Amino acid sequence: MNLSRLRVIAGKEFRDHITSRRFILIAVLLLLVVSIGLVGGMITYRTAIDRYAGSIGTVGERAADLGAAAGGSLLDIINSVGEQILLLGAILGIAMGFDLVTREKEGGSLKLLLSHPVYRDEVINGKGLGGIGAIAGLVFVTFAIILAVLLAFGVVPDAYESFALGVLAVSAFLLIVSYFSVALLISTISRTGGTALVAALVVFIVLSSLLPVFVDPNVVGVIIGAPPQPPTPRALSPEEVAGAPGIGGMDTSMVTGAGNGSESIGIGIEESLKYERELQAYEEKRLSLESVISLLSPSLNFQQVMRKLTVPFMTSVATSGSEDVVPGEDLSGPEPATTPVPNVLESILPNLVALMVIPVLFFGLAYARFMRIDIR
Repeated sequence: MNLSRLRVIAGKEFRDHITSRRFILIAVLLLLVVSIGLVGGMITYRTAIDRYAGSIGTVGERAADLGAAAGGSLLDIINSVGEQILLLGAILGIAMGFDLVTREKEGGSLKLLLSHPVYRDEVINGKGLGGIGAIAGLVFVTFAIILAVLLAFGVVPDAYESFALGVLAVSAFLLIVSYFSVALLISTISRTGGTALVAALVVFIVLSSLLPVFVDPNVVGVIIGAPPQPPTPRALSPEEVAGAPGIGGMDTSMVTGAGNGSESIGIGIEESLKYERELQAYEEKRLSLESVISLLSPSLNFQQVMRKLTVPFMTSVATSGSEDVVPGEDLSGPEPATTPVPNVLESILPNLVALMVIPVLFFGLAYARFMRIDIR
């Protein structure tokens, strides 16, 4: 593979993408929706801050934190931006790649290109790099606009919010690249652009809508069976009642009528332990199936990254909301609990890895298919 020829092909593909009407239309729509949603969210956020600004003088600085938590968080705004990127970004990736090869096959330009001293791996790699470059440019512009709007409203993200914004940008890039790689594979397999478009839309629906359905606990229960049923309370022998902590071999809430001369009804130790083991095994099986299904869907991994990034905010709200604020009270106590960045990074790492593996897998399949495609 010659790097100079690869650079020429990648540059041509990059220019073709950023100048195509399809790319410009979806990119402008994405930027417009993100900007409108961000401005609306910032207006709501600033209104909440101003509403509680008058409380600072009477109850201290903590009131501002409570007001921001009650009115919304910057993480909420970041999350809503991610939801808008989720749909339009996936559509953009599909639109960029579904006819990348079929268009040239139908027009005869691919056969003409391969008649020159250029290798097939240079062509497919150049097409992939050109598309990835265009996606990277769009994601950079999108998040530059997001940061500019935040600063225009006088909101400077703190360390964690900056971290969340950066992770969201990386995840958005990987999401679009994932669907672009899927569409590129379909383009190398399909004979016509129309067939490739239909197949790409079907795959998009399966990956973005159908697979997430199988993660629902009710649907997973249909696949692996119903969870184990708790044991039925029964009449307990005096030995079983006498051997429990407090009133026998089980919690006192599991025994009725004990100690007053009446018959004791409850669940024995062996039945309780057996049920706990079965329930634990069932939950492990269910979580394993959910993890496998989740790792196959770029959309679901992106959604889980967004959800896990907002955990510190949810914890902070729960902690703050549980305390009563009294005017004049000293509120210099501990800060609301938040999840440290290393813990959040550890939780989202499997999803980020999946978002990196998916495009590599599909691009590898597209590469293998293109190397053996019949151009005649």
